[in-house]
Amino acid sequence: MCIAFFLWQCNPHYRFFLALNRDELHSRPTLPVHWWKDSDSILAGKDLVKGGTWFGCTEDGRIALVTSFREPTETLDAISRGHLIKPFLKSSKSPLEYAQEVYEARDKYSGFNLLVADLCLGNMAYVSNRPKDNPVQVQSVMPGFHVLCNASLNTPWPKAIKGGGRFHELIKADLPYDVLKERVFNEVLMDAAKADVGSLPETGCPLEWEYHMSPIFVNCVGQRGTYGTRSMIIFSVDKDSKGRLFERYIENGCWKEHEFSFDLPEFSGSHACSDKAA
Repeated sequence: MCIAFFLWQCNPHYRFFLALNRDELHSRPTLPVHWWKDSDSILAGKDLVKGGTWFGCTEDGRIALVTSFREPTETLDAISRGHLIKPFLKSSKSPLEYAQEVYEARDKYSGFNLLVADLCLGNMAYVSNRPKDNPVQVQSVMPGFHVLCNASLNTPWPKAIKGGGRFHELIKADLPYDVLKERVFNEVLMDAAKADVGSLPETGCPLEWEYHMSPIFVNCVGQRGTYGTRSMIIFSVDKDSKGRLFERYIENGCWKEHEFSFDLPEFSGSHACSDKAA
């Protein structure tokens, strides 16, 4: 389970700004964000069980993000959703072209949401294979503030509404980058407050599970061990094409952090501006 808050082409200082939590079993072997040796242009974490990732970016401005779609059962013999990201990052296909390819192969995967973008060309696409009876087809993502969790893009789950509102407020406050980064971590990504039971979404999963998954920052101990937020990422590209990725992640029971920065090509896409929250 994951949640992502992001602004897209709607701010004078940032072309793109993403705040992302990844939730998973703490015992699942995982590498934090790093430059991949087999694809040195890809900056991403890596799931060592299946070999995929949940978020990745490249120096030429391509990004991809995947979340699971919450449902009581998974597709048998499904291809790992984490393998949806690398092919886009290494390709020259437009976001819409790649998203359409994924949609055509949608039945090979358990429920997913996928965002792919070319930040330099100013194009972003969203695709999902859920709900099963009426899956979301390929969509262009319009400029604005957006939230993606374990339902369709901008679904108003309690934590999406709460976190999205606070994220929007902090971005609008016009804070210096270092201050903004810390406040987004502390006031959005680390919010561990659970939602009221009466406001929980109906996904077919047990109510108790929904309750434990309702915070932005998840920490739940179950039969298989601790499950919850184990990576927090802030990734931004500013108006001068400077990319920054900051990650806090848990390793051997301890929180660690590191940061990467790189220059992207000049922005060549159209820039539309909107100040509407998701």
